[in-house]
Amino acid sequence: MVNPLADIDSDVLAGEIPFAAMNVFEVLLNEVLIPMIDNNTEWGVCDEENKKEFLRYTKKFSQDLHEAIDTMSGVVELEKLDPKYEAEAKATSKQPSDECIKHCRRLVESWITTIDRYVNEWDDTEDRRHEPINEGPLSELEQWQQTQRILTGLSEQIKGPNCMMVLNILHAAKLSNSADKDSIASFLSAWKKKESDLTEKLNEAKDNVKYLRTLEPYMEPLYSGDPNLIIESMHGLMHAIKMMFSIAKHYDKGSRMTILFAKITYQMIQSCIQAITRGESQRELWDTSKFPVGPLTKVLDSCIQLNAEYKKDFNDIKQRLNANPKGKHYEFTDTVIFEKFDLFCRRARKLKDLFETIEQFQVLAKHNLESMSSILVEFQGILEILKRSNLDRLLDFNNYEFDIDFVAFNADVSRIESKLMQYISEKVSQVKSIEQSIRFLEKFKTILKRESLKKELDQKSSVLFSTYQQSFRDIEASYEKDHENPPLVRNMPEHAGKIMWLNHLYDKVARPLREFDASVRQSKENKKCVENAWRFMKKIGLHKLLIHEKWEKRVEMSKPALQATLLTGGGDKVWQVNFESEIMTIIREAKCMSRMGMKLKEDAKIILLQEEKFKTYYNELDYLIKEYNRISEKIRSNTRDILKPHLEDLETRLRPGSITLTWTSMNIDGYLQHVHEGLQKLEQFIIKINDIMDNRIENNLKEVSKTELVDLSVGGKPFALDEFVEKQEKCIKEKSKGLKAKNMEVEQAVADLRKAILLYERDPHVGPVPNDEMCKIIKYYYWSMYQALLHATKHSLNALKERVCERKKDAKEPVMKPFFEVKVQLENGACILNPEVKDIQNSINRAANAILKSTKNVSKWIKNTDQTFYEWVAKDKEIVKVILLLTGSIEGTKNKVEIFLSEFSEFEWLWKLDIVKTQQEVSVHATSNESYEKELKKLMDTENKIPVSYTHSEPTRPLYISYAVFCLKKKKKKK
Repeated sequence: MVNPLADIDSDVLAGEIPFAAMNVFEVLLNEVLIPMIDNNTEWGVCDEENKKEFLRYTKKFSQDLHEAIDTMSGVVELEKLDPKYEAEAKATSKQPSDECIKHCRRLVESWITTIDRYVNEWDDTEDRRHEPINEGPLSELEQWQQTQRILTGLSEQIKGPNCMMVLNILHAAKLSNSADKDSIASFLSAWKKKESDLTEKLNEAKDNVKYLRTLEPYMEPLYSGDPNLIIESMHGLMHAIKMMFSIAKHYDKGSRMTILFAKITYQMIQSCIQAITRGESQRELWDTSKFPVGPLTKVLDSCIQLNAEYKKDFNDIKQRLNANPKGKHYEFTDTVIFEKFDLFCRRARKLKDLFETIEQFQVLAKHNLESMSSILVEFQGILEILKRSNLDRLLDFNNYEFDIDFVAFNADVSRIESKLMQYISEKVSQVKSIEQSIRFLEKFKTILKRESLKKELDQKSSVLFSTYQQSFRDIEASYEKDHENPPLVRNMPEHAGKIMWLNHLYDKVARPLREFDASVRQSKENKKCVENAWRFMKKIGLHKLLIHEKWEKRVEMSKPALQATLLTGGGDKVWQVNFESEIMTIIREAKCMSRMGMKLKEDAKIILLQEEKFKTYYNELDYLIKEYNRISEKIRSNTRDILKPHLEDLETRLRPGSITLTWTSMNIDGYLQHVHEGLQKLEQFIIKINDIMDNRIENNLKEVSKTELVDLSVGGKPFALDEFVEKQEKCIKEKSKGLKAKNMEVEQAVADLRKAILLYERDPHVGPVPNDEMCKIIKYYYWSMYQALLHATKHSLNALKERVCERKKDAKEPVMKPFFEVKVQLENGACILNPEVKDIQNSINRAANAILKSTKNVSKWIKNTDQTFYEWVAKDKEIVKVILLLTGSIEGTKNKVEIFLSEFSEFEWLWKLDIVKTQQEVSVHATSNESYEKELKKLMDTENKIPVSYTHSEPTRPLYISYAVFCLKKKKKKK
């Protein structure tokens, strides 16, 4: 509805309706609207079926429109009366002229000719039956509709004023006294007959159109449907044709029905071709990517089935009609109807065989089978030859060149398939397992589609079944031999192992038997073996049930094991996890039974469901015991007795696991947490006391023991006596302070150790720490401190003794470095040592006494007293022995010193000689340089006699130099 108040430019379309508007609308409908609807992809919620229905009705409307246009434009017009004779025709009172009569007679003759042409047009059906049919059945309806329109137009024109005017003139001429009245009468009689023929033909056309329209709904699938849809509508179409044949008055002629069936056949073939090619060219059928073989062969099968269903329905109706002697009979030419469809189906079968063969070798190529490439290459070669010669004529069933090429192709394929069968035979002989061999053959059965190959594969299956029979007899003998005590898989439980063995035998019999095709199993020669195999499998099943029942009884008997305590041991016994191995065996049995598909009783299911729980608790308890042992091993041997209460506290936590808790208890998690807390607590405590003993006590004791109270290193130079005494006293004083500090640290560490042991929180039911054990540990480290001080003192004294009394054991050893710096001096005409030996001995005694007194500052671990460790150290026998050795250490060198000094008596003339007097005497007697040289040579000889070791450090050197200088001066003056 148009709103006059609103802008209506977009709501109202204005334009001119031209001449022939229906023709324009038809073009618009066919060229624009229908293609647009067909290509539309957005249909909303409309499904595919509704889309097709809408498109079908749109095309139907276009067809109706076309028929209406044809009806309006397809009228044949009869020749009209010349206007110059219209006046005579209207003047009924006057006799028509001869010219007018001749004109009217000529018009009627032309009308008769026109009517004869259209009336007799459809009477040549016998001749049309042998013409090639290239149209569908709807063309039959269109032709009769066209005939109806033409004949209707002719009939209406005959009854019109123009024709009636002409006929009235002729009737008037017949009644006149004209000489041609007899011929006019016979002419009008012929016209009457022709008019009657036109009426009869028109009625026939109307009748045919009426009945052919009843077939139109059934013919629609022939144009728009696929073979399967045509098959579904076939019965309705054939029944409608039967009804039309039985009732129609004019369309029951055999020739017309034959042509109708031939056109139906033609349209079926065209629909099949359309379904096969899907609108593509025939050469595209070679492209298996566009036309997969599977769907393509299904379409070909549906085409073949369509022909079969077509013939079946046709023959069924024919038999029913022929069964009624009073009714009409089908007396049609079957060859004309079905010949082309049979040729097409023959071609379809060949194409199916061709494409299945192609697919067969394509699938073989995809499997990448070993040594198959040569066969595939050979097949591809013969396929290319066939493809080149028949690229565009696969569906041209009237062309027999394809059939000739196909025969040659099949011959080549047979040769290739013989090689393929030889390959299959070789592969089957290489496979040892019957089951794998059957699967191998079945795999090829799914691939190979040709009947010849399938037969050969069936023969090989029969040979394999013979091998299976022998294998079955061996399996049966093995069962009879070992069924009471079968061989079990490693680590497999007894009952589950027996059932697994039985399942293995069952599978060795059943699996190959199932793999065989039903036709092989049901053959007469194999039927007995199959029955024996089923009987044997039933026997194995019963045996499995007996073993399963025994196992269920065992499960019942093992239930008390779950009521056992978690742990055993305690006290003097070793702690152990108290878990029966029988439970784990039952769990393993149940798991294996479940995997093998055996039913489990509720008790077994409950145990199996608790597998993780049992394993977790067992692992945690085992870890707990290992932790207990590990922590216990951390306890040092000297503290094991004093820590017994602490271990007893931990065992108090462990004890519920050996008394009250079982494997079905609900508070195991809390128990484990409680014990782990105790373990952690004890471990931290042991780490703490071990740290005190290692780092604060024993390390300090080692440092005290290794302390050297003397400093005997002076960089390779001997000591001056005063320097030695001063340095040792200073060193001993510093080291004594260090010993005192270490002693105090150790004493405090022992006190902290005692405090930690006593303050450890224990269960109230655990006894206190034994006091005697605590005293033992304190005494032990007290004594260890004394031993460390004693060792340090002894080590220092021994070091001093070894350095002072060092002796050269072997002549090869290097010269020993002197310890004290001692000089030989002339005093009062005699050689003496400075310092003297007794002074050196006194210095050594002072150093040894200082070492011994270094422990006077190290107090004993006794409160409120001034006692030190010096009293114990000084009374030690080893210390006294070393002191005595040091006291007389220099006495043994006195004799050596006297011997050493006596060696200088040979040169005593050097210091006893009066130098001035000797100079004067030399000056008086020396008359030449030779005299001076003689004296110098004398001195040089004396120098050579002096040992090298003495020349630079002994008293002869100054004397020798003074005298030599004097002689040289005199020599210069002489010159």
